[in-house]
Amino acid sequence: MGGSAGAHLRMTRIAFALWLFGSLADPSLCRAQDGLQLRSQDILIPPLQKNGDEATPTFGIGDQVFGTNDVDTTLVGHAELRRASGIIKGDYIHYDQVSDELFASGSVRLYRDDNTYTGPELRLRLDDYQGFFVAPNYYLWSNQGRGFADRINFLSRQQSVLIEPIYTTCPPGDYEWYMTANQMELDQGTGEGVGHNATVYFQGVPILTSPYLTFPLNNDRRSGFLPPTMSATSTSGFEFLLPYYWNIAPNRDLTIYNNFLSRRGLQEAGDFRFIEPHDIGDIRIEALDDREAGYGRYSLLVQNLWTGSGALAGFSSYINFQKVSDANYFVDFSRNLAASSTRELPRDLELSYGSTYWTLTARVLRYQTLELPDSPIAVPYDKVPEFELHAAKLDYGGFDFSLTGFATRFETVGAVGGQRVVFNPSVSYPLVGPGWFITPKASYNFTSYALTDQSPALPNSFDRSVPAVSVDAGLIFERDATIFGDDYLQTLEPRAFYVYRPYRNQSQFPDFDSAVPEFNFSQLFAENAFTGYDRLADENQITTALTTRLLNPATGAELFRAAIGSRLYLSDQNVTVPGVTNSLLPYASLAPSQPVNAGQADLLALASGQVTPQVAVDVALDYSPEAGGTQTSNIGARWIPGENKELGIDYRYLRGQFDQFDFTGQYPLSAGWYGVGRVNYSARDRQLVEVLAGLEYRGCCWVLRFAAQRFLTGVSTSTTTLFFQLELNGFSQIGANPLEQLRHNIPGYPRVLAPTVEESPYDHYE
Repeated sequence: MGGSAGAHLRMTRIAFALWLFGSLADPSLCRAQDGLQLRSQDILIPPLQKNGDEATPTFGIGDQVFGTNDVDTTLVGHAELRRASGIIKGDYIHYDQVSDELFASGSVRLYRDDNTYTGPELRLRLDDYQGFFVAPNYYLWSNQGRGFADRINFLSRQQSVLIEPIYTTCPPGDYEWYMTANQMELDQGTGEGVGHNATVYFQGVPILTSPYLTFPLNNDRRSGFLPPTMSATSTSGFEFLLPYYWNIAPNRDLTIYNNFLSRRGLQEAGDFRFIEPHDIGDIRIEALDDREAGYGRYSLLVQNLWTGSGALAGFSSYINFQKVSDANYFVDFSRNLAASSTRELPRDLELSYGSTYWTLTARVLRYQTLELPDSPIAVPYDKVPEFELHAAKLDYGGFDFSLTGFATRFETVGAVGGQRVVFNPSVSYPLVGPGWFITPKASYNFTSYALTDQSPALPNSFDRSVPAVSVDAGLIFERDATIFGDDYLQTLEPRAFYVYRPYRNQSQFPDFDSAVPEFNFSQLFAENAFTGYDRLADENQITTALTTRLLNPATGAELFRAAIGSRLYLSDQNVTVPGVTNSLLPYASLAPSQPVNAGQADLLALASGQVTPQVAVDVALDYSPEAGGTQTSNIGARWIPGENKELGIDYRYLRGQFDQFDFTGQYPLSAGWYGVGRVNYSARDRQLVEVLAGLEYRGCCWVLRFAAQRFLTGVSTSTTTLFFQLELNGFSQIGANPLEQLRHNIPGYPRVLAPTVEESPYDHYE
């Protein structure tokens, strides 16, 4: 071994590697070893010293290697140059070490930062990655964008400019959609591309032209205009929404919406969000000079949650302030039944301090009531203010002590108001063993009222003291089970609950916050038949229940549950809630209650989970023979035979108030076509409450969506909305976005087009 530069040479059968510690060996040495004709040669080009920093080593290979010490290197035939930052391949590569310039020709391929470029000729300075590629094809791994151009100018490792490019995210050989531009700038650092004088083509037809068009290269948040959306509604006409997203900081952003409504005018809106280590908030504002209504309209939402630290540790606050200009705001501008049915907007301010065993909260809660002429509602009471105390000491000599206290001032328009003080201590002694538990408990409720605007015939103050005792006991059995060939862990859980509270006449008491809750399994084991503190039911009843579960023996996940429970009244229950009937409410949260006779029994049954791998059920029934049969029922079933295939039916019934069927589904119709829909029908009112129908077509790199929706906004009013959207995978969306409506209305609804990368950051800003 030897060489003029002290090189060390290692020969192999087909190649050799020359390790240089000072400079490249003389070319004659590479060709004069025992007369061997080598097909491939490897070299390590030494690092250059630049400003005292060692540059990245460069490794080369080729059928033939030529060079001059510390000057240049030439690789011919299957040439390849490697650095940590990338790989260059070609038929011919010449690297000038002095100028750090590389020239490659003949089937040139450049692999850099997971991106690939191919073409006939490349010139590049390796250290700063400045140069150009002639007539290249390119592939961007971050979003699977690809295409070709007349030329790419590399400005740095992360920035490049494409001259006369074609860009698409379709797979190779497919250009169902693509973008052309005079010039396209790609910035891998910011993850953004910009097309100048750009035109987007779909199926060869131009659908969008813009002098300045931005698009994402990855899923990072960034500032810029978001894709515009278009739709049409029966209340506002044609809508064109152009949002601008400002990525202020990693923990702050602002979205500005410019929404043109053909029948109403220009609606301006903004949504500012922030997340701090101890503070999170959201501020949303909408404003419109509504030419159809003839006055200015607006909405405001302010939400904030703060937790103290340091000297303020233990303190926390919460703000939820909502306000709209008029009662019809959500009727005119909402996109779904739930939002259009909003009738109460809270304005809630809370300040809390918590310690190890207690928490004290001060609250002011007011409501804006949105009452429509054909939809009267019950006006809720404001709490101005309310003080709430929770204290607990667990396992103190085996006992659990707790205390709940409230001091509240209630106000509303045209009804009795006043102050209420509640003091409710309790003590229990849990006994727990393997597979069993018994929990005896005693509590005492003291309530005092000082009322205003009371009828002259009634007193202005009331006091009430009511004790209560209860016992909750249960067993848990487990066994290994095999059902239809599958292994499960099955449980059997009998449970019994007894509660007693003596009768107190409360017929003259005000009703600030008590109501009849929806009867369910958790309510079976509640100590009070009513919510709130204005009505305490006289209880002498026993509840028995039996539950069985099928669990995954490996993970413990619950796969199926079935239960049956019964509440037996041992004496008459005379306390009732006056209530207010409200046709807008889906449940009887404000419905009046009726006395219950001794011996009456309510039977509750439920079953939920996977019956088969394709069928899931969710059933709950409340049956009372003495009260006239079935009181409530919720029955649902899902059939899921495969991916993007699901059909469902739900039936919800509440005696005297609610009787609705809900049909939902999504299913492939033919090659590429999918249908989705929902129909909600009220049998009691004999009318459709909400209808949503949609079609989706999946191309190889795009999805076309159509959707139409109609839903009731009042007793005799409705809104119809049409959606259209063309989604270009990994690039943008054109048209109104029906996805939220589909997800809201169709259980289990997925996106038909499952992108190979994450959804565009122009779609989501979380």
